[in-house]
Amino acid sequence: MGHVDRALINSFDMSVFMAGIKGKKGSPPKITSRGNLVAQHGPTGPEIHINMNRYGIAGAKDANLGGFGKSSRNISAEFKFVESQPVITASFTIGDDPKMVRAIYKIAFGAVAFHFGVDAALDSYYDDVRCFVLDGIGDKKILAKPANDTEYRNAVSAPIRRDGDGQGLGFLIRIANVEFFVDLTRDGSMLNALRAELEKEFGRNGWGIFPISLSMG
Repeated sequence: MGHVDRALINSFDMSVFMAGIKGKKGSPPKITSRGNLVAQHGPTGPEIHINMNRYGIAGAKDANLGGFGKSSRNISAEFKFVESQPVITASFTIGDDPKMVRAIYKIAFGAVAFHFGVDAALDSYYDDVRCFVLDGIGDKKILAKPANDTEYRNAVSAPIRRDGDGQGLGFLIRIANVEFFVDLTRDGSMLNALRAELEKEFGRNGWGIFPISLSMG
């Protein structure tokens, strides 16, 4: 399932880099897979090189920067002056890879096994979830919204039960500073109820149903 996990890791590489989260062997984070952006941590802190030209150029430390094109992995940036001070803004998207949704369902399904044991996770009630995670079969959705704070944090909530359905579970999963709600009921009723509640309270802004592309600045 490494290719599924990689889709999730790639979606949050900018968040990991900006938070300075080190790798498994203690190596500082770096980004070399976004085409027109190369990022690394140097002696004085994070170093980010962005190429907004349509043609490639040689970047810092012999790292080549591709030209800005149509790839969803490219970073869009803008340079301007605000009250005589130079300001650079950049944005990227998460959610453009459909495997990311499978990866988040995988986390939720792992939480079922953690809380209730392997036998519960192997129950036929979750057959459609397993098929979706393993082979991408089915049309599963997740709800996403920015967290209420900017702290980099990963967490999975305790199971959220649907009344009257012992196996109807949901999980709130936080990755970096984005929160996802995963509905493991067969009819998707928990997600639909939450969606209606958010529309009533906030309208259509500030949250979304994946798979979509969510811009992060």
